[in-house]
Amino acid sequence: MQAGRWFADLDVALFLNYYRTEGPALEIPRDALGNSGVTDFGIDRLDAGLKIGYKDLTLNTRLIRLEQGPYFGLLLAVNDESDLDAWFALSELAYRHRFGRNGSLSARTYLVQGMEDFYWELLPEGTGPFTDGMIGNPSGEEQMRGFKAQFDYRAAEAHLLTVGAVVERKSVYDTKHIANFDPLTGAPIGPVQDITEGGNYIREETRAIWAVYLQDDWDVTDDVNLVFGIRHDRYSDFGGTTNPRVAAVWHFARGWDAKLMYGTAFMAPTFSALYFINNPA
Repeated sequence: MQAGRWFADLDVALFLNYYRTEGPALEIPRDALGNSGVTDFGIDRLDAGLKIGYKDLTLNTRLIRLEQGPYFGLLLAVNDESDLDAWFALSELAYRHRFGRNGSLSARTYLVQGMEDFYWELLPEGTGPFTDGMIGNPSGEEQMRGFKAQFDYRAAEAHLLTVGAVVERKSVYDTKHIANFDPLTGAPIGPVQDITEGGNYIREETRAIWAVYLQDDWDVTDDVNLVFGIRHDRYSDFGGTTNPRVAAVWHFARGWDAKLMYGTAFMAPTFSALYFINNPA
């Protein structure tokens, strides 16, 4: 479902999607334990969003709620109790304003919040010493908030100059691990219990980020365009990186371009890549 309407300088749009399926119940003649069964990939998903614009301001919000089955299971053992539960929420306030014919400013501040609660029945009831099944239940929350601003200015007719900055903060927190086994050895530890203190699955961490960038988009002639840019990012948990970009475009015939580009880029490692712990895999 979606709808939208204009009210003079105000525009409003919204959407709502709901999806539910039991998924394909595929026959499994033999799993890792020699048991037979069917896959469980039921999905229950809600996706809703609201956008409100007023003159130079725009507010965007979105909520995603997801619950689904494990399909097969982490240890390739058929089970009937695993449940993967998550939700994500986004709020963004954006501003864009033109200064005459040559300048424009865009800025946005945003907040992204997420929660994951994964109940895994790794092995079904009655497997070896796990009379109630081998249970692992990691959960936690993530938050990202930040601010970005960019100014574009056309200097004369040939140069479009862009300068921008980013400030961002990411956190993973309220992490918890409930289980009835040792996460490193797989040995049973009795009933399902909170093992967060000595057996959590990830460290709680915060990352602060700032970045600045500059670019010149230069129309050398009607047929030749050059782009020069540079960006520096600084991360509180592992340092900084500077990346240049150079591009040349030649419009040598109608509908035909030749491009020559050079640049470097950097993708910051995720919290999972850096801070996962107590995981033998």
